[in-house]
Amino acid sequence: MMKLWNSLVKLLDQAGYGSDDYGQYCSKLINHLNEADPDGEHYRYPHGTKGQPFGFTKIAIEELVKAYWHVTTYAEASSDMLAELAPEDHP
Repeated sequence: MMKLWNSLVKLLDQAGYGSDDYGQYCSKLINHLNEADPDGEHYRYPHGTKGQPFGFTKIAIEELVKAYWHVTTYAEASSDMLAELAPEDHP
């Protein structure tokens, strides 16, 4: 998750769009999620890639959904904006 987020932030910086308040908020959400689930597997699967079960984690599902909504909304809007800025001959 962090690699994708960092790539988006880098592309926005290269396009001349530095971090805004909402982007900084989403970065905090991403960092918080990454601390709890660095491989992006814990909340999606009952076991790790080596078969070990994940320990029980108490989370507020509604808050997790809200966090993902904010991050994906920001990422999608940023991606759309960057696509509009790309030259027409660039895929």
